[in-house]
Amino acid sequence: MRRWFWILAPVLFAACSSTKTINPKALLSLQEQQLQGLNIPTPKPLPAVLSQIDVPVSVDLKPYFELANNSVDKHLAGGESPCQGVRYQYKLDRGNLNFVGLNQTLNTSVLVSYGLKGEYCAACLMGNCALPKVPFSCGWDEAPRRATLSLQSQLSISPDYRIVSNTTVRELKALNPCKVSFGIDITDKLMNTVTPLMGGLCSEIDSQVYAVSFKAEVQDLWNTLAEPMLIDYVGELRLQPKAVSVSTLNLNGTTLRFRAGISAQPIISSTGGPKTTSPVPNLSPYKPGSGFRVYTDLKLDYDSLSSQILAYMKGEKFGYKKDSVEISGLRLFPTYQDSQTRLGIRVDVIGTKSGTLYLVGDPEFDNATRIVRLTNVDYDLQSKNVLLKSASWLLDETVRKNLEENLWFEVGDLFTLTEESINEALNQRYENGAQSKGQVKSIELTD
Repeated sequence: MRRWFWILAPVLFAACSSTKTINPKALLSLQEQQLQGLNIPTPKPLPAVLSQIDVPVSVDLKPYFELANNSVDKHLAGGESPCQGVRYQYKLDRGNLNFVGLNQTLNTSVLVSYGLKGEYCAACLMGNCALPKVPFSCGWDEAPRRATLSLQSQLSISPDYRIVSNTTVRELKALNPCKVSFGIDITDKLMNTVTPLMGGLCSEIDSQVYAVSFKAEVQDLWNTLAEPMLIDYVGELRLQPKAVSVSTLNLNGTTLRFRAGISAQPIISSTGGPKTTSPVPNLSPYKPGSGFRVYTDLKLDYDSLSSQILAYMKGEKFGYKKDSVEISGLRLFPTYQDSQTRLGIRVDVIGTKSGTLYLVGDPEFDNATRIVRLTNVDYDLQSKNVLLKSASWLLDETVRKNLEENLWFEVGDLFTLTEESINEALNQRYENGAQSKGQVKSIELTD
């Protein structure tokens, strides 16, 4: 089954307002901040988008046709005995049913062998033939005559996953008719008599076809789609199927094919969750699928990012006249104030003045280059007050601008790793024999 996935991945960063003093509690872990009563805004929930997935389904109807073929008598006999006219007996043997399907129509043909014998009475008086009777025989004590029987079935699917057929007799045609001398087409009379009797064969075909239920297979598929797919470095992909629909039937020979449209509400969760199963619902009106869109969090580790940026800047000196400092440590951290978020930056400096400065910045992401930059970098209010009193020269734009130029990091590898992990999760075989095929079409940052 082929599915195209639109993965829109919001990379979430936290920060604080530049017009306020950074709260020292922000340097604590998130759990410690919560224990100490720091007001931390609740993260926005990930959007859930209802999507459509197409799953090809194939059902071999041949075993059910064979049951129909074996369930109906292959021999038929009967006749008519009016006083006046044609009195006859017939015997009819049918061969095996041959089934050929095309789209929603199933055509059934069978070769019929028949024979008949009787007599013709031109006039009847008081319940007895008043004239000499004319006997006839055709295919009775000789090689049987042949005819072809053609049936046609229109197929559909019921809401409870059964195949419904409506079978009728199209034609019963003699290949080598019997000809008799008294001017009556005895073969045509026989065909007209026997044709209604073929209704039993039609009913048996419909009965056997209706026995075809693929609800168990769909339930198995439904359970498979409900299974979480482990995605390395990201979490679990849960498709969360909601409804099933079926496309127009396509019958080719004795193989019935159609597409099952699965309505799903996929999510990618980093925390996982309990496995849930539910009965597959009855069929809904068909909706074609075109893949689906799912949102997830991609996470960047603050310590790793801090180390990456510090490697660029450690040991670099910034000065003004005789005064200079160099950066000895750097740490990024989330900080929250008044439900506003920005990214906090702790900078340790040594030199003419040694100590710790705090700055704040706004993360911005460039989808084209897949680079995150910190913009609007500025000292927080407390750091500004300290510098104004003892080292105002550090407020020179040199330090701040240099920090802003170096506060960037590539996340392309994270996107590539995420895409590879999702593609691996989408393409796998399951224990029940099902196979999933999928491909990430794009990963885009949205928030």
